[in-house]
Order: sequence, then C-alpha cells, then structure tokens
Amino acid sequence: MAITADLTRTTWPVRWSSNERGTWAADRGGRVVGQVRRDSGEYVATRGRRRVGTYATLPEALDAVDHAPFSAARPARTWTLLLAGINVSIVGALMLLGAAILR
Repeated sequence: MAITADLTRTTWPVRWSSNERGTWAADRGGRVVGQVRRDSGEYVATRGRRRVGTYATLPEALDAVDHAPFSAARPARTWTLLLAGINVSIVGALMLLGAAILR
C-alpha cells in the first residue's frame, strides 16, 4: 500500500504583504513561498529561487506565484557526484583500515 500526498493542495491560503515599495512577498503557513518585485515597469515573479516569469500587470504576477506548482529541490549534479565520491572514499578507507587491523 502506497501513501501519497498532494503537495499542491493545502488548506493554508497565500497571504501577501508589502514591506518595501515595489516588492510583495507571498506567505503560506508562516513560510515565504514567493515574491513579486517591480522592475523597469514590469513585474518579476519568483517562487523560491526560481523565476516564474515577467508580467505586465501586478495581478497577473501575483496569480502566477499563487498557482505555480511546488517543486522539490534537486541538488546540482556536480554536488551529488562529489558527495558520492567522498562517501565511496570513506568506505574504502574504513575497509582498508579494518583489513589492516585484522591481519
């Protein structure tokens, strides 16, 4: 039996606040989930660290952040390979150490 969760559906509504002129922050359940900022007459929408898009009007940008899908953070491939290499090296060193002690 598999248990699944739909992370795009939530009971917490998105709340918008503007702490600086030309910048709006989206808050859901106490966590910042997105931002809209005015840049050269356009509105730039971001969700986390990803840019959702550039929009002509503020309502379009706010709506884009509200309805952009959540995505799981994926580490960069380089970091994944580097960490895997480190782990393999540690395991190899421990095996050599164990073999030397048991001789």
